[in-house]
Amino acid sequence: MAELSAALQRVLPNEEYLYRWVNLRESQTPLPAEFLSRWAPKAVEAYQRWLRPPADGPLERQEQHLRTRWEQGDYSLNEELTGFLTEVYPNEENWAFFTQSGQEAARTNRLMTLWQQAQSRRREHQHAQQLSRELPPFHSGLMARLTRASEAEKALRALLTDKDFGWDLEDGIGDEQDWEPLELCARQLGQDPELTRIAELIGRDWRSRQSPPPSPGRQAEPGKGEIRGITWGRAWSDAVSSELSLLASKETAEIFFVKEAESRLLVWDYFTPAAPPKLVADQQNALNRNERGPIIAVLDTSGSMRGEPEKVAKAAVLALARIAWQENRPCLLINFSSDVRVLDITDLKHNLSVFLAFLRFSFHGGTDLTPALREALKYLADGRFHDADVLVLSDFATPKIPAGLRTALRRQQEQGTKFYSLTVTTRPLNDFLNIFDAGWTYDIHPDRPRGISADSVTGSGIS
Repeated sequence: MAELSAALQRVLPNEEYLYRWVNLRESQTPLPAEFLSRWAPKAVEAYQRWLRPPADGPLERQEQHLRTRWEQGDYSLNEELTGFLTEVYPNEENWAFFTQSGQEAARTNRLMTLWQQAQSRRREHQHAQQLSRELPPFHSGLMARLTRASEAEKALRALLTDKDFGWDLEDGIGDEQDWEPLELCARQLGQDPELTRIAELIGRDWRSRQSPPPSPGRQAEPGKGEIRGITWGRAWSDAVSSELSLLASKETAEIFFVKEAESRLLVWDYFTPAAPPKLVADQQNALNRNERGPIIAVLDTSGSMRGEPEKVAKAAVLALARIAWQENRPCLLINFSSDVRVLDITDLKHNLSVFLAFLRFSFHGGTDLTPALREALKYLADGRFHDADVLVLSDFATPKIPAGLRTALRRQQEQGTKFYSLTVTTRPLNDFLNIFDAGWTYDIHPDRPRGISADSVTGSGIS
């Protein structure tokens, strides 16, 4: 017996007509084994929902009314009940023999038994007739939904994640979905692996949240040890490549020396851990469950980002969505241009259509980063995103940040939040806003190597 009909027989053993009919259809048009092994349980659930018992009609209500009165001893129904049973069940019994008034209890009990049996046979027959009418179109529709869902899942496994979304067929997944924007973003991301690396860097890891104490009696190992991120400093040997590139011309070298004098160079943040202590159970569970924390992406969707910057920005958002969904990490997208829009892309199972709509969206409008940063601070204040890190993606053709907002950002940084920038531009830019802990530049100048310097995202603290 085919897999789907066998599953129906196990789950719905009393629906013989159903699983025999489905078995016949499967034998006529076999479905791929991998298709059924993945979706047969979903199909069985759909059949179970569809097979809800029908509501009682006038005949059932009249029959129940007569039964109740007869069981209560109202034998004045003799002729009415005889006529009803003879009309509804003409070939069953000699109903007049059992409905004579004043009969003993044994004959009345026998009437109830025969009546119940006749009623069950009638309902089974009506149910089979109903199935014969309604099952073919339902089965065809269900197979169409299964096919669309399977194709959607294949597309998403190739473009977004291998993780099971756990969709139900009632979710309508795959119905009139346009996968082309997702395909374009995935293709762009494939050309820029550094975007995926940056997505992996964003979010505080378990060490920064748990801070296990050093083991007593153990000495720190010599040397610089590990890199845990990027910070400010003045050591040339520790400077990231984007800062050292300022020395390539006289015009930008002056900027480098000013930043060096003020200890404002972006340098690798080294630390030398002692030999790690034995982790307690809850720390080990946290490490196994989720190594990195939530993400807030603040994305410039203004008109100045249209074209190549828009493609890069959307690919970066796709990289963040992949990482967050795969690792069960909360991820929030704050879009800003003339206004601010917030999209929670944590639960792609239910928000996939909204996410695809974002990928189809064409950037336009003015640029104002300030409201978007204020919105990010609201989410950092409480809830699932209180220990998130923030990545701002923009060409940074934006006004200065007000002093009060800069103070609020500094206060948030003192609590451990990291603010990162990804600048998509044709010209080398520094953090002229002076608010970020670290940043990367995606160069789109036609006369220079395109993309992000691989050195700027190498060895950034991910073990």
